Amino acid sequence: METAREEFIEMISEINRIKGLDALSSKLIGVLFIEPEEISLERLTELTGYSLSAISTSMKFIEKTGFVKRIKKPKSRKVYYFMEKGLIDSFLDVMEGRFMTVMETAREKTPEILEKYRKVKKKSEKAKKEQEIVEIYNKEINIVESIFKQLVEDLKTEKKKLVEGRAK
Repeated sequence: METAREEFIEMISEINRIKGLDALSSKLIGVLFIEPEEISLERLTELTGYSLSAISTSMKFIEKTGFVKRIKKPKSRKVYYFMEKGLIDSFLDVMEGRFMTVMETAREKTPEILEKYRKVKKKSEKAKKEQEIVEIYNKEINIVESIFKQLVEDLKTEKKKLVEGRAK
């Protein structure tokens, strides 16, 4: 019979596999998420059954996502890892950075592209349809960005309520 801990790790692993991560990275994220303190590479090998080399390689990849932090303790050669537990904060950190970069790029370049379409005096039917596609894309950028900004605001508000509720 699985313990609650094992079930939680498996659930987080499954979610990450659905997102496209490999089995080891998914399991490591599950283990790191449930661990209240930082954890060494050696301990991760014990908990997962994978080799130190495999764990190290996978952790380098996971570390790049920004969800996991590498920690070096004074007077120790061991490497430790820690994962922030706030789902909302983690989501916001990653999504705001990536999403806003995509949106900024699209917002900057789409009007210039539209202007080039508009300058063409005699357009083929294909060019007219292409322009229409770009115009719709431009409108959708604004809609998605507006909804995303509202989502971010709502998440920050709800997070604040959670933190204030814990302090009471």
